[in-house]
Amino acid sequence: MDHSNTISKFAHHLIVEEHSVERLLQSRFAKSANEAREHQIKILQGACRAEDIDLILKLERSYLVFELENYANSKAMHTSLTASIEELDVTTDLLVKVRNPEQYREVDESFSLKKNRDNDLPKDQARQFFSSQITRLINLDKAKVSDSEKDLIKCRVACIRVAQNKYKQLQRSALSANANRVNEKWALYAA
Repeated sequence: MDHSNTISKFAHHLIVEEHSVERLLQSRFAKSANEAREHQIKILQGACRAEDIDLILKLERSYLVFELENYANSKAMHTSLTASIEELDVTTDLLVKVRNPEQYREVDESFSLKKNRDNDLPKDQARQFFSSQITRLINLDKAKVSDSEKDLIKCRVACIRVAQNKYKQLQRSALSANANRVNEKWALYAA
Protein backbone atom coordinates (compact mmCIF):
# COMPACT_ATOMS: atom_id res chain seq x y z
CA MET A 1 0.00 0.00 0.00
CA ASP A 2 1.35 3.42 -0.96
CA HIS A 3 1.33 5.90 1.94
CA SER A 4 3.27 8.65 0.19
CA ASN A 5 0.25 10.99 -0.08
CA THR A 6 -0.53 10.64 3.65
CA ILE A 7 3.13 11.14 4.59
CA SER A 8 3.33 14.18 2.31
CA LYS A 9 0.25 15.78 3.95
CA PHE A 10 1.62 15.03 7.40
CA ALA A 11 5.01 16.61 6.52
CA HIS A 12 3.20 19.68 5.15
CA HIS A 13 1.34 20.15 8.44
CA LEU A 14 4.58 19.77 10.40
CA ILE A 15 6.09 22.62 8.36
CA VAL A 16 2.97 24.75 8.85
CA GLU A 17 3.23 24.13 12.60
CA GLU A 18 6.93 25.07 12.61
CA HIS A 19 6.29 28.39 10.82
CA SER A 20 3.36 29.18 13.09
CA VAL A 21 5.42 28.51 16.21
CA GLU A 22 8.25 30.68 14.85
CA ARG A 23 5.81 33.59 14.33
CA LEU A 24 4.32 32.97 17.75
CA LEU A 25 7.76 33.06 19.41
CA GLN A 26 8.47 36.41 17.76
CA SER A 27 5.26 37.98 19.07
CA ARG A 28 5.27 40.54 21.86
CA PHE A 29 3.35 38.07 24.05
CA ALA A 30 6.12 35.48 23.72
CA LYS A 31 8.71 38.16 24.48
CA SER A 32 6.76 39.14 27.59
CA ALA A 33 6.57 35.51 28.70
CA ASN A 34 10.32 35.12 28.13
CA GLU A 35 11.02 38.21 30.24
CA ALA A 36 8.81 36.84 33.02
CA ARG A 37 10.74 33.56 32.93
CA GLU A 38 14.04 35.46 33.10
CA HIS A 39 12.81 37.21 36.26
CA GLN A 40 11.74 33.87 37.75
CA ILE A 41 15.19 32.45 36.99
CA LYS A 42 16.89 35.39 38.74
CA ILE A 43 14.75 34.88 41.86
CA LEU A 44 15.48 31.13 41.86
CA GLN A 45 19.20 31.74 41.36
CA GLY A 46 19.20 34.08 44.36
CA ALA A 47 17.59 31.40 46.53
CA CYS A 48 20.14 28.86 45.27
CA ARG A 49 23.11 31.12 45.93
CA ALA A 50 21.84 31.69 49.47
CA GLU A 51 21.25 27.92 49.85
CA ASP A 52 17.93 28.90 51.41
CA ILE A 53 16.14 25.54 51.48
CA ASP A 54 12.95 27.07 52.91
CA LEU A 55 12.71 29.65 50.13
CA ILE A 56 13.59 27.09 47.45
CA LEU A 57 10.79 24.80 48.64
CA LYS A 58 8.29 27.67 48.86
CA LEU A 59 9.16 28.81 45.33
CA GLU A 60 8.89 25.26 43.99
CA ARG A 61 5.52 24.81 45.72
CA SER A 62 4.31 28.07 44.18
CA TYR A 63 5.37 26.84 40.78
CA LEU A 64 3.69 23.44 41.24
CA VAL A 65 0.43 25.04 42.38
CA PHE A 66 0.58 27.44 39.42
CA GLU A 67 1.13 24.55 37.01
CA LEU A 68 -1.74 22.61 38.59
CA GLU A 69 -4.15 25.54 38.38
CA ASN A 70 -3.17 26.73 34.90
CA TYR A 71 -1.69 23.88 32.88
CA ALA A 72 -2.99 20.55 34.20
CA ASN A 73 -4.97 19.51 31.14
CA SER A 74 -4.98 15.76 31.67
CA LYS A 75 -5.77 13.43 34.53
CA ALA A 76 -2.16 12.15 34.53
CA MET A 77 -0.75 15.67 34.80
CA HIS A 78 -3.23 16.61 37.53
CA THR A 79 -2.34 13.46 39.49
CA SER A 80 1.41 14.01 39.07
CA LEU A 81 1.28 17.65 40.19
CA THR A 82 -1.00 16.87 43.13
CA ALA A 83 1.36 14.10 44.26
CA SER A 84 4.36 16.43 43.94
CA ILE A 85 2.65 19.08 46.07
CA GLU A 86 1.75 16.49 48.73
CA GLU A 87 5.32 15.16 48.75
CA LEU A 88 6.69 18.69 49.02
CA ASP A 89 4.40 19.38 51.99
CA VAL A 90 5.70 16.24 53.73
CA THR A 91 9.23 17.44 52.95
CA THR A 92 8.46 20.80 54.58
CA ASP A 93 7.25 18.97 57.70
CA LEU A 94 10.39 16.81 57.75
CA LEU A 95 12.51 19.93 57.45
CA VAL A 96 11.17 21.04 60.83
CA LYS A 97 12.05 17.63 62.32
CA VAL A 98 15.54 17.39 60.82
CA ARG A 99 16.38 20.71 62.44
CA ASN A 100 15.50 19.18 65.81
CA PRO A 101 17.73 16.14 66.43
CA GLU A 102 15.38 14.71 69.07
CA GLN A 103 12.44 14.75 66.65
CA TYR A 104 14.53 13.48 63.75
CA ARG A 105 15.76 10.47 65.76
CA GLU A 106 12.32 8.86 65.28
CA VAL A 107 12.57 9.35 61.51
CA ASP A 108 16.09 7.91 61.51
CA GLU A 109 14.95 4.83 63.45
CA SER A 110 12.06 4.20 61.05
CA PHE A 111 14.54 4.03 58.13
CA SER A 112 17.04 1.72 59.84
CA LEU A 113 17.19 -1.00 57.16
CA LYS A 114 20.21 -0.79 54.89
CA LYS A 115 18.02 -0.58 51.75
CA ASN A 116 16.39 2.56 53.22
CA ARG A 117 19.72 4.33 53.71
CA ASP A 118 22.26 5.99 51.48
CA ASN A 119 25.71 6.85 52.85
CA ASP A 120 24.26 6.04 56.26
CA LEU A 121 21.56 8.72 55.85
CA PRO A 122 17.87 7.80 55.84
CA LYS A 123 16.22 7.89 52.43
CA ASP A 124 13.17 9.49 54.02
CA GLN A 125 10.22 11.06 52.22
CA ALA A 126 12.09 14.34 51.75
CA ARG A 127 14.99 12.61 50.01
CA GLN A 128 12.47 10.70 47.90
CA PHE A 129 10.72 13.96 46.96
CA PHE A 130 13.98 15.60 45.85
CA SER A 131 14.86 12.63 43.64
CA SER A 132 11.42 12.28 42.09
CA GLN A 133 11.04 16.03 41.52
CA ILE A 134 14.42 16.21 39.78
CA THR A 135 13.38 13.30 37.56
CA ARG A 136 10.02 14.92 36.81
CA LEU A 137 11.69 18.19 35.83
CA ILE A 138 14.32 16.47 33.68
CA ASN A 139 11.49 14.67 31.86
CA LEU A 140 9.75 18.02 31.35
CA ASP A 141 12.96 19.36 29.81
CA LYS A 142 12.65 16.67 27.14
CA ALA A 143 9.24 17.95 26.05
CA LYS A 144 8.53 20.32 23.18
CA VAL A 145 8.96 23.60 25.08
CA SER A 146 10.63 26.91 24.29
CA ASP A 147 14.26 27.68 25.08
CA SER A 148 13.26 30.02 27.92
CA GLU A 149 11.07 27.28 29.42
CA LYS A 150 14.01 24.86 29.20
CA ASP A 151 16.23 27.43 30.96
CA LEU A 152 13.65 27.77 33.74
CA ILE A 153 13.38 23.99 34.10
CA LYS A 154 17.18 23.67 34.33
CA CYS A 155 17.24 26.37 36.99
CA ARG A 156 14.52 24.59 38.97
CA VAL A 157 16.53 21.34 38.77
CA ALA A 158 19.62 23.16 40.04
CA CYS A 159 17.62 24.62 42.95
CA ILE A 160 16.14 21.26 43.92
CA ARG A 161 19.67 19.82 43.91
CA VAL A 162 20.84 22.63 46.19
CA ALA A 163 17.91 21.92 48.53
CA GLN A 164 18.67 18.19 48.38
CA ASN A 165 22.30 18.77 49.38
CA LYS A 166 21.30 21.20 52.13
CA TYR A 167 18.84 18.62 53.47
CA LYS A 168 21.59 15.97 53.56
CA GLN A 169 23.75 18.40 55.56
CA LEU A 170 20.88 18.88 58.00
CA GLN A 171 20.47 15.09 58.27
CA ARG A 172 24.18 14.66 59.04
CA SER A 173 23.99 17.39 61.66
CA ALA A 174 20.90 15.89 63.33
CA LEU A 175 22.35 12.38 63.35
CA SER A 176 25.69 13.64 64.64
CA ALA A 177 23.95 15.49 67.49
CA ASN A 178 22.04 12.32 68.38
CA ALA A 179 25.24 10.24 68.30
CA ASN A 180 26.97 12.77 70.59
CA ARG A 181 24.06 12.60 73.04
CA VAL A 182 24.23 8.80 73.15
CA ASN A 183 28.01 8.91 73.70
CA GLU A 184 27.59 11.42 76.53
CA LYS A 185 24.99 9.17 78.21
CA TRP A 186 27.29 6.13 77.98
CA ALA A 187 30.18 8.20 79.35
CA LEU A 188 28.06 9.07 82.38
CA TYR A 189 27.29 5.38 82.99
CA ALA A 190 30.92 4.43 82.57
CA ALA A 191 32.11 7.02 85.08
